[in-house]
Amino acid sequence: MNYTVGIIDDEKASVDLLKAYTEKIPSLKLGFALEDPLEGINRLMTANIDILIIDVNMPQINGIDLINSMNRKNMLIIMISAYSEYAVEGFNLEVQDFILKPFDFKRFLLAINKCMNHLENNSDSDEKFYYVKSSGKSNFEKFKLNDILYFESVKNYIKIKTRCNTDPMIYSSMDNLLKSLNQQYFLRTHRSFIVNKNSIRSIRHSEVLLEDGISVPISNTYREELATSLSIRYLGE
Repeated sequence: MNYTVGIIDDEKASVDLLKAYTEKIPSLKLGFALEDPLEGINRLMTANIDILIIDVNMPQINGIDLINSMNRKNMLIIMISAYSEYAVEGFNLEVQDFILKPFDFKRFLLAINKCMNHLENNSDSDEKFYYVKSSGKSNFEKFKLNDILYFESVKNYIKIKTRCNTDPMIYSSMDNLLKSLNQQYFLRTHRSFIVNKNSIRSIRHSEVLLEDGISVPISNTYREELATSLSIRYLGE
């Protein structure tokens, strides 16, 4: 089976390398290879792309915002960047792989094989995962979506409250964290809290009750957003 690849990267040398690597794999067909991310948005509206390879740092619109803005349908995404700190955002956006620049053909092939295996198996699993880098550690920890109850801001860090009671701390702001999360599953209830929608059991005027009797506050700033997100007409006392 053949798969069509789209490439968006503002660096010509990187685009040329990705094109050369793509052409080495018989089962891949190049749909487009662009240096202009805005042109890439237009092409994605009309092209039938199976695998999109996209850089993060680009002018006008970065790769993360571009991914958030598009209708991905069944498209798989490989994110590439010279900066490792974007890895968590990439995986939280459910990209298929993150490749750190510079990389060789072997690493490229590994990412492509991961995509092709997914496409061939059509493994649309309901099980979703998030990857977080714990403070003071170089490794990433993997959590099932439904194991995350909420995120809480603690000074310059964020605590991840989980069912596993590991509760790792990450160095981030709430605004940056929210940008990296899929807001289909998470919403903000307070300046210091982001909750997993799947963990919500009931809602009161000033608090959200989660599993295990956990209470998270709702501030006036986020009450309307919460009601809209959960299709609630109003929040009673």
